Amino acid sequence: MLKKHDADAHHFILAEADIAKAHARGVKGRRNRYVGSPIELKGKAIQMVVRDGCAWTAESGGVARKVELETNKTLQIYKGHDGPVTTLDFYTPPPSDPSSPSSTYLITGAWDKHINVWNTKTKALVSSTLAHGDFVKKVLVIPELKLLVSAGSDKLVKLWDLSVLPPNAGDVPPGFTLPQVGSLSAHTRPVEALAVDLSAPISSSKPMILYTGDTMGIIKVWSLEPPENNSTWRPILKGSLDGHRTGVTAMIVDQGIIWSGAYERLRLSFVESNKPLAFFCLSCAASLDSTVILQTFPPSIQYTPPPRIHHKYQCRAMLVLHLPPHSLSRPILLTGSADTIKIWDVSAFGEPGGEVEFLSAVDDGHWHDITTMCVWLRDKKDEEGCVATKGKGKEVWIVSAGLDGTIRRWKLDALLSREVTIASEEDQGPREFIPQVDKEMQELSEFLEELEAADAPTEEEVENADFGDLLEWSESEKA
Repeated sequence: MLKKHDADAHHFILAEADIAKAHARGVKGRRNRYVGSPIELKGKAIQMVVRDGCAWTAESGGVARKVELETNKTLQIYKGHDGPVTTLDFYTPPPSDPSSPSSTYLITGAWDKHINVWNTKTKALVSSTLAHGDFVKKVLVIPELKLLVSAGSDKLVKLWDLSVLPPNAGDVPPGFTLPQVGSLSAHTRPVEALAVDLSAPISSSKPMILYTGDTMGIIKVWSLEPPENNSTWRPILKGSLDGHRTGVTAMIVDQGIIWSGAYERLRLSFVESNKPLAFFCLSCAASLDSTVILQTFPPSIQYTPPPRIHHKYQCRAMLVLHLPPHSLSRPILLTGSADTIKIWDVSAFGEPGGEVEFLSAVDDGHWHDITTMCVWLRDKKDEEGCVATKGKGKEVWIVSAGLDGTIRRWKLDALLSREVTIASEEDQGPREFIPQVDKEMQELSEFLEELEAADAPTEEEVENADFGDLLEWSESEKA
């Protein structure tokens, strides 16, 4: 049965099941308002990177944000895109003078088809490049090659030269745009996943292997031949993997082993170690067939893939960790399935007949779908809450973000022992977190799910859609 519903003077039709789901999320939000020590955001994090004690988020409100995880404070907001920011990465050029450190650039991609480059010290926008004919879905920096790879809903993968960015961001001339140095065009659906082999040595004089994944579930493997007499990289398609029925949107590759899946929307985070990382990507079909699978390229008859990891609900976020000599002595996989964080022992992955062991879960970690997770190596504190003296080491924390508009922090040891604590209202400071289950939240969730379908909406459909304050697109901004 459908019912008419009022919200912010807008009238629209909702099924009773949707109204019940929204009510349940509201109840859950009030019940778990302090679980995971939430940091409230103005928008919804689509991708997140944790570095230097700060969470950097690409948000639905058209901004990128830098939040200090210890203090909950927003340190910087980057405004300049005309639509949701979907992806971000960083690039630091080699210094021209060893005594003078180089600037670090923030690189963002968004629905407005542009790739923007920012000075992280001043927040200044130093470059804006019209990069794709449709949404920019992913950017990947390969610092060894001074190369940026971008993927878009226009089915293209493009290569951009970062060597032109000077060590001092203040030296970038006005109106500067990134030069394109290559393009890949074999996909028939929007491309949302990019990866390079973490274990393979990367050299500007040797071909580079690039992996690209699209919303049809196809992974393509490319050899990129370095430029010789011209400035363009030459792509050679080496093969394809088609183990998915739904879109691949994130990847990690290591030593030719490929873990892959679908509907893992946002950035994967990982910690490198002396144990090889596999290629992890979450399989989250719109049905209940939500799995993680492993493949090799080229396919190997000696390798026996382990069983798939099944989830009851869609999984949008994933994180793989192996942190010796921490108490964690085995690699684990964390997945964000709906609003639940699940932890799996994957030490047997890659072995014939290897099984996956479920370790623990935090139900209702968020009150809406989890979109991204990262690792945070936090300074240890003494009993009084002060940072311990130098040499006391780090604590491993997990940072998650979701469609409830929050960032939440979890101590890994507590997750593994199922001893998750709830911070008090006093611990949160004067700013109270109040869940908002409204039309904005429902429309964002529905639209993100629609984007996962093989046939993504066209630019005209998006332009004519009424997303209100959700996208913060005013008529003047569109003009």
